[in-house]
Amino acid sequence: MFKFIRRLFFLAIILIVVIVVLILVYPNRYENEATIEIMAPIAKVYDSAEQLSRWNLMAMLGGMVSLPEGKIPDRGNPASGQLGPMMDELKNQIGGMDIKVSVVKSDREKLLIYRVDGGPMSGIQPELYFYKVDDAKTRVVYKESFIFIGWKGSIKAFFAKYTTAKIIDNSLNNLKKISEEK
Repeated sequence: MFKFIRRLFFLAIILIVVIVVLILVYPNRYENEATIEIMAPIAKVYDSAEQLSRWNLMAMLGGMVSLPEGKIPDRGNPASGQLGPMMDELKNQIGGMDIKVSVVKSDREKLLIYRVDGGPMSGIQPELYFYKVDDAKTRVVYKESFIFIGWKGSIKAFFAKYTTAKIIDNSLNNLKKISEEK
């Protein structure tokens, strides 16, 4: 019994040391980038991207699309029915936070920057860059960065990097499905 308590104590000490080292060493800046190729002309992809509430999960969660009883309404959203459980989980994790998403800068068929206000990364401004691969194919590059303030900033940045990757991936796949619709 004493051996078990002793091992448990050493395990707790090691865990505390790892957390302290993470706080001291890991940067408090979060950066993420993702790319997707879409089989649609650049004008169509850009027009779809401007409609944030149709493809962006943060916009959906923030009330630009209503979520009655945790279900995504089918308003031209290709993800209807498939993302219901994921959206429910996201909604539960952030509670009743008021999230607003709005376009900040738009450069037709080149750049789209929007701002997320509210939630754990309030103030983040993701950027979408559009590149013409050929007449029927477009490459979209999604970039975002955020600096967490405070002594827990490095831990928040570490977890943000891995938790938002799935949200970004799903959002870009939504954009692809919408843009490739005939």
